[in-house]
Amino acid sequence: VRQTVLLCRLVGFLHLVQPTLVRANVKPRSSEPLRFPKSTRPFLSLSTAKRQGSVEDPTPKHAAFDWRDVINGGGVKMTADDGQYWNQPQVAQLSNGSWVAVLTEASFKEGQPNQRVVSRLHPSPDLADPTWLPSVAIEENPWGPSAGWAVPLFAPGLNRLYAIYTFNAENITTMPDTAAPCRCQLVGGQWIRYSDNAGATWSDRWPVPIRVTSIDRQNPWHGDVLQGWTVSKPIILSSGTVLLPFTKIGTYVQSHERQWVIRSDNILYQRNFSRVSWSTWPPGDGGITQGCGPLAGDVAEEGGLLALGKTNVVFLSRTSNGEINECVSTDVFKTWTPRPVRYANGYGHLKNPRGPITARRTPFGDFVMLYFNNGWNGYSPATNATRNPYFLTVGKMSSGGDDVIWAQPEVVLYGRGWLAGSLNPAYNLGYPDIVADDSGGLTIFAVHESPPGSACNNTEFMALGGCGVSIHQVPRAMVNSLRRQLNTTTRPAQLVNRGLVLDHKGMGSRLAAPVWPNVNQAPGAITIEAWLPATVRPGDVVIVCTGVDTDRTRGNLNRRALSESPVVGLEVKLANDTSGALVVTLTSTTTRVEFTSQRGAIEPGSATHIGVVVDGGPQMIYMVINGRFADGGPNRTFGYQFFEDVGSLNPAVGRATCSIGTSPQSVTRCRAYSTNLLVSELISNFQAGPDKS
Repeated sequence: VRQTVLLCRLVGFLHLVQPTLVRANVKPRSSEPLRFPKSTRPFLSLSTAKRQGSVEDPTPKHAAFDWRDVINGGGVKMTADDGQYWNQPQVAQLSNGSWVAVLTEASFKEGQPNQRVVSRLHPSPDLADPTWLPSVAIEENPWGPSAGWAVPLFAPGLNRLYAIYTFNAENITTMPDTAAPCRCQLVGGQWIRYSDNAGATWSDRWPVPIRVTSIDRQNPWHGDVLQGWTVSKPIILSSGTVLLPFTKIGTYVQSHERQWVIRSDNILYQRNFSRVSWSTWPPGDGGITQGCGPLAGDVAEEGGLLALGKTNVVFLSRTSNGEINECVSTDVFKTWTPRPVRYANGYGHLKNPRGPITARRTPFGDFVMLYFNNGWNGYSPATNATRNPYFLTVGKMSSGGDDVIWAQPEVVLYGRGWLAGSLNPAYNLGYPDIVADDSGGLTIFAVHESPPGSACNNTEFMALGGCGVSIHQVPRAMVNSLRRQLNTTTRPAQLVNRGLVLDHKGMGSRLAAPVWPNVNQAPGAITIEAWLPATVRPGDVVIVCTGVDTDRTRGNLNRRALSESPVVGLEVKLANDTSGALVVTLTSTTTRVEFTSQRGAIEPGSATHIGVVVDGGPQMIYMVINGRFADGGPNRTFGYQFFEDVGSLNPAVGRATCSIGTSPQSVTRCRAYSTNLLVSELISNFQAGPDKS
């Protein structure tokens, strides 16, 4: 195996030094491009696992599959060993169009002594091509000091690729005042290496100078050793200045944290690395704010920078207060203002647990972000899946040019599969990268990890698919639908008919029910949409569909809750109390699932548009109310609910029927779909109004 890897590296290096072999369809980005001839490329994908949708096994595991599924969704599998820990794949495109990814890896879990950073070359500009060359170690010591959380920076004028990462240079393994072992994978500051041959070899290691401030002097090493890391790529301003986000840690292990910016004005142009200049922003010792801090709590970490113009910059942070926070600077981080991250149209703030967010600016000048859309305070416990699924949103610059406002999100990635006795899906989704292309499409490098407290080599977890990195192309239609939410000049809203199986105005009874898809299997899904008039009352039924036409022993089914009936089907109704909540009930021969929305979903005296989605991919139920994803609001952590297993909602014999409305004052119009409408599509239906044909 070692001989094979060495041979692959040698052949890859020989490709680097053949300047006469050029791919005709690659447009160089500088006068001295690196070159990788496709016709003589000898490498195959390193993936050996038989994954549905991969080049090794194109046969789907199911009759159909869902591209959002990080395991079985047909994405390119970048890693081969399902029991190995991988995280934070971040990519940079080189002058000739090829790509290099830098990753963190370890034997089977984060923080092991052999945690290290590696690079991998993708010779083709096309990220859908499954070919990735073998890993090249950026830090070669196999058992420490530990290294991790590398981010790339490409200097096109130098044809030079940098890798910046956290490195425990002094190999600290115990606390300074005791002999107690420490979790020191975030100790040691930032270090950098560079490659002038597309990651085939790497330079000597250089420290990134970071000014010691008051928060550093509060750590156990009193600032003699830094605690901190970054998970986000540097950004490049129009002036050529490079800004690198960096989280400083004041309290071991990870508490009392603030965001800082490491700045270089010449790293893109200075070939002599000893002459590269560095500075830490903001100036001064930190004082009361000690860098960019949270609106509540003491955690602002893993920040990402977005450039809004020549001097305006947004610094996004994950927190432990259940929301994403930001600091906005209009003078390139000499000063800043903390504030929440906002949806467009005054629809509240973006919620997120203490989990990774990834935000990027696109070639179109707008922004994209992955986040978890729930308000869990702190890290994900073993009993709660707070890092699954990922939601995608698109942002645009505010009218004042000093902020980004965001669209209502879509479910974009999920890990499917449950461990025995679990209350939620097993997967954690790790630290992704997003690549935006010139045509408006997105490619996501997704990470799937084991649940909290477990490891990648857990036998039961590996049976579900294990850990790894997969690459997914987001359909352009989804991205464009998010953009249309923010485009006030878009054509009039259209009524979506994709998957429509029922459309009824007013009250109705004994309507022929649709044959519902199997929501146990992706991409099976159901969407119920309705306009409710201002006269709707607590306890009113929106729609109830069952496998029984009439049962005189139980009375009129239209007037009874499905939960009281032993038949299969689904029901959407208002809660019996005055909470204004919606209640969704799914009943099969094996299972009953009930989901109650947040309070106040239905406002008394107001007409309301509702969309209820039963999505069999991530196995979750969620709602869109009056054009807004119902995220639980300020008083509820989750706006959605998972279900593990739901049997058939169709009767085994005979035809089911549906009833709509308890009275003529209950429902204006009800529509049902045999698919999961996008959030953006439900918003379009809301904007179209109840009378649109």
